[in-house]
Amino acid sequence: MTNNNHEPSEPQPDGTSGDIAVIGESSNSKAISLQTLQGIYNELTGKSEEVGKSYSKPIQVKFADIEQLDHKISQACEQYNVVSGNCSINVYYIDDTRDRFSSFERFRMHNAGCTSPVESILLKYNFLILLPKTKQPQSYSITIRLASRVAVMRRMEGEFYGPPPQIIRLMGNRTAVVEVEYIDYMVARNLLNIVDEWFKVIPTANEFKWLNWLRYRSHHIPKLARFFTGVIVGLIIITLLPKFIPSGSTDLLAYGLFSAWAMLGAFATYRMAGFFATLIEGAIDQWSEISYVCITKGDELEISNAEQKNRFAIMKGVAGFVFTVLLSIATKIIATLLTS
Repeated sequence: MTNNNHEPSEPQPDGTSGDIAVIGESSNSKAISLQTLQGIYNELTGKSEEVGKSYSKPIQVKFADIEQLDHKISQACEQYNVVSGNCSINVYYIDDTRDRFSSFERFRMHNAGCTSPVESILLKYNFLILLPKTKQPQSYSITIRLASRVAVMRRMEGEFYGPPPQIIRLMGNRTAVVEVEYIDYMVARNLLNIVDEWFKVIPTANEFKWLNWLRYRSHHIPKLARFFTGVIVGLIIITLLPKFIPSGSTDLLAYGLFSAWAMLGAFATYRMAGFFATLIEGAIDQWSEISYVCITKGDELEISNAEQKNRFAIMKGVAGFVFTVLLSIATKIIATLLTS
């Protein structure tokens, strides 16, 4: 019979788990480390556990940053007895091609002049680690996927023949995923923390929380613009009615002409307000933080295109706002001239 009582002990100098598991009845119990227990479980079942983390912040990763990540992982493994280890890198491009490198040294010789932007990079590290309290080396793997948001958006635009729907844009916001497959949990947490620390120091684009809040609600902007424009025009028509049709008048032609002009003016301003507000909505939806993985010439060109799209979105939004204001001013001026 197994008793799962745990007794905490001092952390081990090698950074591994120092917890103790007590196995057996109280009279014949035996204390072994959780590290040994996890090794036995793996040997009996052949199973391992997994821990991971995902990121959505707009990373701006260059090759030097990836080299720094590789260096950090190599340093982290120096505290363990690594029996063997290897690294493989897969580079995926938006033209559905892929490069595979069997080591980081070969990855350094990648084709930096490639004109196809990188969609994502998958780094996988495999280690056999012999921990102090185990007799057999244990398998650990770290998988890191880095996604270029500008390249993902470029692919989506090609598949949707234009800007993708908002829900698809939101689904493509994840920029990185880290997964560690492990036997000993403390080793896995240490490796995951190393990668997490790297993510905290790499360059990122500025994020505007208020803009993200507005982007979720941008589809209401044309509705609100049309509503307020309709209210303003309706009030203007009520104000103009006594000026054109005197009280007590029975002139049906005057009523008909005034109604026709009023409906035409209301329809025109309503549609124009909706069109200008749609420009504002489109500008808010199309502007995005520049997040990328830049290791080729194609990435540099795609980043430049993304920056131009952002500038165009800003210009379109400003133009839509200015025209909406001018429409309101023009409506008031016309109403003043007609009532003077």
